[in-house]
Amino acid sequence: MARNERTTCKELIEPALTQAGWEWKEQLRIGPGRVNITGENMYDETQEIIADYLLLYRGIPLTILEAKAESESAADGIQQASRYARRLLIRFSIASNGKDWILTDNDTGHFESLSTPPTPEGIVSRLGVTIDWDRWEASFTAGYHVDQITRKTVRPYQEMAIAKTLWQFAQGKTRALLLMATGTGKTFAVFQLIWKMMNGNALKRQHVLFLTDRNSLKDQAYRAFAAFTAD
Repeated sequence: MARNERTTCKELIEPALTQAGWEWKEQLRIGPGRVNITGENMYDETQEIIADYLLLYRGIPLTILEAKAESESAADGIQQASRYARRLLIRFSIASNGKDWILTDNDTGHFESLSTPPTPEGIVSRLGVTIDWDRWEASFTAGYHVDQITRKTVRPYQEMAIAKTLWQFAQGKTRALLLMATGTGKTFAVFQLIWKMMNGNALKRQHVLFLTDRNSLKDQAYRAFAAFTAD
């Protein structure tokens, strides 16, 4: 009897991902909301969607995977996987039924069929980047701050903004510009970015200058950065 989608995930897809070296988040809720980073394509989609898997490597979100049942064609998940990946500004997406793995480059539209999932190192190589892992890995893998009262957590689009900024810095680039719509949590995202860099010891000096252009944002930032201890 052919496996249904859930059984396909547990018995075929997840063991293959583990063997390839991936970590992942399941049933990732994306939206409503959006984020734009200068130079990236923007897709104006605001409804909430749920991605089967967000694949991570050393804490870095690299790929979206859409799962299909063993009896279905992996190709049936290509468009959905690409749509979810674009929503998070992720270049690569995968559709799989546990036997076939279709990797799509959402920048070029090129896709290819594979017999096994691509490795994280393979995706990094396709991105054409070199990362100073010795300096930056601890920041990528460092956890986010969670306020014990509000229990506020990082949203997927905020996590992507943080990861892409760290990705820039880890390649030796010293500037990054993030554009986020009003109400999407810019101050919170930047605070979490700095939290990860501080706890990962990526900064050569443990000092950060955070500037705002109005008092209301100053107060908001002061409340966010109060999570750091006095020293």
